[in-house]
Amino acid sequence: NQQICCATDKSRHPGFVETASNLPFLTLISQDTIGAPFMWHDPLSNSRLFMYRTNGFKTLKIFRELSTDLWVLYKQFDSPLPEVFPFITSPEPFTCGGQSYISFMAAQSGSGKDGLPAEIWIASADPDNNFMRRVSDSTLEIRTDPEPVVFSDSAFIYYTHVITDKPLSLQYSVRKCDTGLGNLYTPVKEKVMPEAGISI
Repeated sequence: NQQICCATDKSRHPGFVETASNLPFLTLISQDTIGAPFMWHDPLSNSRLFMYRTNGFKTLKIFRELSTDLWVLYKQFDSPLPEVFPFITSPEPFTCGGQSYISFMAAQSGSGKDGLPAEIWIASADPDNNFMRRVSDSTLEIRTDPEPVVFSDSAFIYYTHVITDKPLSLQYSVRKCDTGLGNLYTPVKEKVMPEAGISI
């Protein structure tokens, strides 16, 4: 099923519209003022989850659908470094190994694109699992736009690294973080070509 996730009118309440419905209508999730809404199917709970930022972009909330039109708060968390990086930016869910995770930036601004340093983190969406891990290195760097990429046996987070060491110019590079979920590399056996007979 497909949905359109949105923040409604000027109040920015979280909601969604079922695209396959003959009479599409908006389903509200809560009365929070939100940003960055996402919905996905969670393999662990076998239900739909709806995620968004709130509290001035300092808190991430995840709601679970128990039945039609019944959504309950499933999990919420703040930035792992509230004194240095108080904001959660660019949150995005992904599934790996039958579980849901959230990739996000712990940032110094609510937009995460103000040219300030940030770190890339992942966290479990499971309320019984407090797993949270920084996946970028410890260097103080300007990072933006983290995107999870999941393979059959591993998951990575790609992000944009903003390089500012040259005067009056910016350079950008794409970097990859290992999430530690699954195997980092899968060995591929080299194909052995049979010796070909040659005749003249």
